[in-house]
Amino acid sequence: MTKETFNNLHKHQGGIKEFQKMMNTLQSLEKIGKQFGMTKTGVQIWCNKLFGKNYDPRKKRKQLRVEAMVEFAEKYSEEIFKDTFYKESKYYYYIAISECYSKGIYKK
Repeated sequence: MTKETFNNLHKHQGGIKEFQKMMNTLQSLEKIGKQFGMTKTGVQIWCNKLFGKNYDPRKKRKQLRVEAMVEFAEKYSEEIFKDTFYKESKYYYYIAISECYSKGIYKK
């Protein structure tokens, strides 16, 4: 299957441009599937056929979240950092604080 085939099948939902836009903005498989009238598995099949790889936005989302937290840490004290993020998500807090220590933003 080709991009042309996808466009013909899904032109009323935005075609390949909308599909790629949703992938680039890290939309969930469920949301993409809903837009194009297919299951999450169907989205994965199309990703494999069109781009030769599985689509999983979770890693990139995680990376972006940690990067934003580290950027925040560059501007605020460790106490404010902890008050802001610890209760929200201990998981991400510990990843980001480790990154802050390794970059020398905060001192142990």
